[in-house]
Amino acid sequence: MAYPVTCIAVCLLFAGMGRVRGASLWSPLSLNVGVWAMVFVSGLLFGGRFYPLSERAFEAWLTWFATSSLIYLLFTACGGPPTGGQKRMIPLHYTPLLVLLLAWLAYDIRSIGLTGPAHFFFNLRFDAAQNIGFARLGLLDRLYPWAFALFVFEQVNAGAGNRVRRNLLWAVLLLYAVATMAKFGLLTPVLAWAIIKGVRGTLPRRRLLLAGPVLLALMVAFQFLRDVKGEPFSLVKIFGVYTYSPLVAFGYMREAPLEAPFGAHVFRLVYVLYDAILGGGEPVSSLQPMIAVPFWTNVYTVMRPFWLDFGMAGVAVGAAVFGVLFGSLHRLAQAGRQWALMSYAGLAIVLVGQFFDDLLFTTLAGQMQFVIAVGFLAAVSRPVTDECGR
Repeated sequence: MAYPVTCIAVCLLFAGMGRVRGASLWSPLSLNVGVWAMVFVSGLLFGGRFYPLSERAFEAWLTWFATSSLIYLLFTACGGPPTGGQKRMIPLHYTPLLVLLLAWLAYDIRSIGLTGPAHFFFNLRFDAAQNIGFARLGLLDRLYPWAFALFVFEQVNAGAGNRVRRNLLWAVLLLYAVATMAKFGLLTPVLAWAIIKGVRGTLPRRRLLLAGPVLLALMVAFQFLRDVKGEPFSLVKIFGVYTYSPLVAFGYMREAPLEAPFGAHVFRLVYVLYDAILGGGEPVSSLQPMIAVPFWTNVYTVMRPFWLDFGMAGVAVGAAVFGVLFGSLHRLAQAGRQWALMSYAGLAIVLVGQFFDDLLFTTLAGQMQFVIAVGFLAAVSRPVTDECGR
């Protein structure tokens, strides 16, 4: 238990430094500290059920956390929340399209859930995991980054005039979470909404305290619904496996094969494009091999691709990239830049999910589509001239 205690102490040290610098609860530094503190508290509570945390995992985490946190500190600015600025709107009445998208999603959920060897929700999860022999969401998967970009745009510009659109977009994203039975699918829109409200200082603590337990209960319900019937269900095992086991597994992860191409994991998207255009350069799989710690897992924290490709130096450089990216986005969001606030809120799941897996480079195509969509919406939007959104 020496490693978890030491890591908690390091988290508290940076939390204190952030407090001195005036870091808000929604800054990348605070999210970084909070997420990893949760992991090591989980380690203290459930660590006895897992293999010991290895020296490699500890050193890599310390490198990642210290590097990223120091850069977040450099970007931390004192001062109050930004003003809301002038609200903007998209010059297109797209509410009927959202209704059609909801109907399409509901139809596909029913079709996919009723196919496959197991029960309804298990079939949905198997489809999302790209198992052979299942139907696909297909085009709906391609539309998600744009739907999510619309969601954050309308939340940033929330008002009486776009309440219907906001509610429909909530329904679209939550229904998509059901379609994939993904717990992060539930967390992502809630986190983006909280980030937008939090950065602007308009999120009541009472609402936050209510949303947290409700979201946690829904995520547990998702896990229960998608499990194979007859398997034992243990809350302790779920929390331990999802919060602590990825870091433990990182320490027992196999090194990349010597014949692996340069940056095969970090630059996976480049190899995907190369293979699609020229052929002959099959990229590494986005699904990692399973290992037992002793519970089976195939996620190894955000550090996985950097360490596999470039070792400990890669972990440090990856942390620096995260530090500059999220530190600058948050700083610009605090300065009142709408596109920065939308990007930061939408990509915050990458920060919060770093204890679990790399959600940036491994899914770079989807993240780039989201950022492009945000830029497009910011470019074509126009100022709202009255409270009714006209």
